[in-house]
Amino acid sequence: MHCSIVASKAQFADAARSGRVTSHDAQAEAKRSKTQRRQAIARLGWVAAKHPAWLDSETYTQRSQPRLAEVPYATIAATIGVSLPYAAGIRAGRRLPHPRHWEALARLVKVSSAAAMPE
Repeated sequence: MHCSIVASKAQFADAARSGRVTSHDAQAEAKRSKTQRRQAIARLGWVAAKHPAWLDSETYTQRSQPRLAEVPYATIAATIGVSLPYAAGIRAGRRLPHPRHWEALARLVKVSSAAAMPE
């Protein structure tokens, strides 16, 4: 039993080391750079004045975000073009997406200006 635990720890350590090396190779760095560039362009191109006035931080956090708990990570990620781990953080409420994503997420969970008004 002791040998298998030692072997498992060694295999796990090797796999972790391999993953770290792979995540920093030229291809991974290029992919990360491309994503960062795309996100920066989107942030710079976003105009707050074109954002619906009813869809503010409070509406997002109180109306849209709780409804995201029922939406698969992959759907959130595909809707706003983010990674699965980031989408998981959004769904769990650990991450606050950029306001440019609030409208798409509101549509996804069927929150509208009428639904955003207090009852």
